[in-house]
Amino acid sequence: MNEADAHPTRATRTLLIVLAVTFVYSGLRYHVFGGVPWSQLPLYVTNKATSWAALTLLALAYISRDGRFAREAGMLGLLLSATHVILSQTILDPAYYDKLYVGAHFSAIAETALLAGVGAATVLMIPAVATLPGVRANLGEDRWRRWLRAGHPGLALVALHCALLGCKGWFAPGTWPGYMPPITLIATLIALAPMLARRRR
Repeated sequence: MNEADAHPTRATRTLLIVLAVTFVYSGLRYHVFGGVPWSQLPLYVTNKATSWAALTLLALAYISRDGRFAREAGMLGLLLSATHVILSQTILDPAYYDKLYVGAHFSAIAETALLAGVGAATVLMIPAVATLPGVRANLGEDRWRRWLRAGHPGLALVALHCALLGCKGWFAPGTWPGYMPPITLIATLIALAPMLARRRR
């Protein structure tokens, strides 16, 4: 191992910074100002911080012009996305997410939001596969670039997922714990950022 390999890469450092920010923000919003018991930190609040960090890394991967950073940030973002899916499955019940349910079943909006999330995870696997060794040569340059661009509709589905889950609270800042904007609002803007940046280029 050479000296360069012994130090964290730019993507790894970014991951640590993003996780620190999302955990501090989530802890303040939900525990300090929102009254959520600290006993719900290991799953409920960690899930929020992790999903936000995952999306941030994916968005940075599409905004960055550094190829290595984009690949590594994208893979780290997908890894955290998988973590988010697993964590969500463990606590997806009315005790944690009562607003998603009508009686014993999901509401129509909740089902649509979850479908958008599943669709996003599926579509985002296309650019992930495109980054594997040898795939670029097998696909050819034009097709390979189309596979990479599939991340944009994937992020659009993430934005829809977040918006459907939280938009009801976006326009009532007086109800925001500590007047801190909802994570779903921040996440929606982050998900849309790569597409807006692309249009400006």
